[in-house]
Amino acid sequence: MNKKILWGVIALLLILGGGYFYVNKINAQVEEIAKATLERNNIANAGVTYSCLDKKLTIKNIVFPYSDNEVKIDNSAEEIIIKGINADSFTTKSEEKALLCDEIILNNIKSTVYAYGNEELASTTEQVIIEKPLLNLLKLIALHRTNPYSEEYFQNLLDIRHHGVKIQNIAMQAFKGSKSEASFTVKDIELPAYSGDKFNIIYHAIDIKSTPLNLNIAEIDLKNIALPTAKYLADLSQTIMHLNALERSSEFENNPETILQFEKLSDLLIKQLLDYPASPIIQEVKVLNSAFYLNEIEEIAQSPITFKELSYLLDENDKALNVASKLSDLTIAKEFLKNIVSPASLELFTEKFAKGMVFSFNQSTEYTKETGDFSQDGNFTVNELASLSGETKGKILNKDESIFFKYNPFFADMTFDEAEELLTNVSLKSMQVSYNDSGLIDFAFKVAANETGFPAASLKEEVLNALQSEKSAFLDSEDALDREIGKIIGTLIETIQTTGKFLGKVTLNDDVSLLELIQLEDIPNYTLEVSSK
Repeated sequence: MNKKILWGVIALLLILGGGYFYVNKINAQVEEIAKATLERNNIANAGVTYSCLDKKLTIKNIVFPYSDNEVKIDNSAEEIIIKGINADSFTTKSEEKALLCDEIILNNIKSTVYAYGNEELASTTEQVIIEKPLLNLLKLIALHRTNPYSEEYFQNLLDIRHHGVKIQNIAMQAFKGSKSEASFTVKDIELPAYSGDKFNIIYHAIDIKSTPLNLNIAEIDLKNIALPTAKYLADLSQTIMHLNALERSSEFENNPETILQFEKLSDLLIKQLLDYPASPIIQEVKVLNSAFYLNEIEEIAQSPITFKELSYLLDENDKALNVASKLSDLTIAKEFLKNIVSPASLELFTEKFAKGMVFSFNQSTEYTKETGDFSQDGNFTVNELASLSGETKGKILNKDESIFFKYNPFFADMTFDEAEELLTNVSLKSMQVSYNDSGLIDFAFKVAANETGFPAASLKEEVLNALQSEKSAFLDSEDALDREIGKIIGTLIETIQTTGKFLGKVTLNDDVSLLELIQLEDIPNYTLEVSSK
């Protein structure tokens, strides 16, 4: 062999050998840092390996417990893989967030929470994948080890940013052995990239089983969720932990003082939930293809109540506020009817609603900020038998100082004076109601006939005669309002006779607040339109 070639081969082998030992040295150093970090934070493991060539750290069989006088948490994972690792994120020098890596993969995670000696929640997760997490890793680990329900811990959780999270095959069992025992499974949960103060969550294939009911949901989409504060989460956690402790106590059912304390904490929990520090909490909610079963009623435990879509949207910009809600194809199975319908009419109902009673509802509201004008319309349908629609238009008076927008949707804790101020600041300009009947009126008379024993035709004639008498009395009155009521009754008579349509519309020609409408002895200037066409 040529000497030059031989020396070249020897040199190459020496370089490769040196590189091999250098790579091994780097790998060993990183493994030692990782092991020391885990040991310092009381995280047991079965081994740590690192490859500097692809910057991948693998930790096997991790056990990460937490305990204090009241709560114990056992956490474990079969494997954690950290790809494209940033070694700087493992130092203890910085208090700032750092990019931990390109990707974290956690396989076969288990967690069990014990409160006051009782198992409260056991969960397993097949896999969690986190893309480009930005966080203060060491601080988060230390806080989880020492105080996972503190304000500081929740603040560090809220500070985490990422480019996407996917959680696969989650199973939970809560309150094992108690009256409130429940199980919960989800095929997967997705959290799209998150870097601001709002985030989205998508759930697929949810299955909840409990003593009172079972629930199956194909998909839940939650969009633009506003983050709470760390203090809010810490306070909420403490209230829940205290409630669980009281319910688990041996004297809970026999000690009036304990029950009273439980009721006070329950009221506090409801108040805390309503006092969420951001509004709206969620801009858009969509629940698709759901079914729930009422287990406590044996006869119908296997017959679900289903719906196709339940959704809510709140869209706000500089010019307008739009709110829309929808419930489509809420179906009550015919097996339920024998629990809500009298025996005399059961056969009639089960024949009419052979595939169940189907209800749908939608409503939308638009508020224009510059003028204070608002409009609202909604529609409600029962199978193909009838639909009821309504439309209102009005105005928010004194809109810049109105308390209308200062309360949650339930107007919780509103005083009488505040309610009066609310009514003072809302003006109703017009209201329209329309009803389209395709058989519900005739069905109602058949049900009444079954209940009373009188023929449906006779009952219908009796009702029409009574309404005709009322109509004549009102039309003969000298009072203008009575005569208008007579017109409405006449339109109702036509609707019943033809199983047809009803349309009524009232338009106010004055700016009158709701409070003034309630208190007025004289009806303000208005126009009334009624029709059965």
